[in-house]
Amino acid sequence: MAETERKLTRKEEAFVKHYCQTINGAEATRRAGYSPKTAKVIAYENLTKPYIKARIDERLESLTMTKGELLARVSEVAGSSLEDFLRFDEIEPGKTVVTIDVAKAKLAAKLGLIKKFRNSRYGVEIELYDKLEALELLGRHLGLWRDRVSLEQPDGTNVAPVFIKIISSEEARADETRPLF
Repeated sequence: MAETERKLTRKEEAFVKHYCQTINGAEATRRAGYSPKTAKVIAYENLTKPYIKARIDERLESLTMTKGELLARVSEVAGSSLEDFLRFDEIEPGKTVVTIDVAKAKLAAKLGLIKKFRNSRYGVEIELYDKLEALELLGRHLGLWRDRVSLEQPDGTNVAPVFIKIISSEEARADETRPLF
């Protein structure tokens, strides 16, 4: 059995779980049930054991989003609407009561779009993630706009390339005695 395939103890598994949540070895060690007095030492030891490191890498890999998953989430934010969270009840002709309907949002699997949810003196308030920021990220990904540095002169001609040679301080001192042309 290879060193990276060794079975982890219950505490080592707990350490891996908590390390992937916090990315803090000492904190993961304490949460896993090791002595707080030796948390830093145990964390260092655990992080240098190949089989624990391999399990951490494996778990982090499974938690990481793919490019497609990331684009799907950003697209969902970009297409979000408060309408997914509101219920409109007409109580009489011309009078409508608008309420926040979390159950409706949950059924539509839209709860992940909520950035903040709180009770205030005005009632329940929700804040969704920034739709404009999501649209900008998608636009950049699709190449609709990019931050570019133009290497053109005002008349539209290209700037001649400049090559820079990096030299050591000894070479610079030697060059001081040489004529420039």
